[in-house]
Amino acid sequence: MEVRKKAGGTLLVNGGRTEAIEGTLHNRIVVIEFDSIEAARTAAAGYLALRHTRGTSAPDYDSVIVEGV
Repeated sequence: MEVRKKAGGTLLVNGGRTEAIEGTLHNRIVVIEFDSIEAARTAAAGYLALRHTRGTSAPDYDSVIVEGV
């Protein structure tokens, strides 16, 4: 949470019910909005630095940055 806040991110989705239309989903979806790609990259670097703290609670996940409107 601190990584997101420091980069100015706004939490839009954190868990909730998901339904795969095509492909495979992980157990949990998180979507965070940032003001810029640079802010998202800053947060991503912070999350990567903390990866070791997750242990086995989230062994398999995908992390992407998507520029939107």
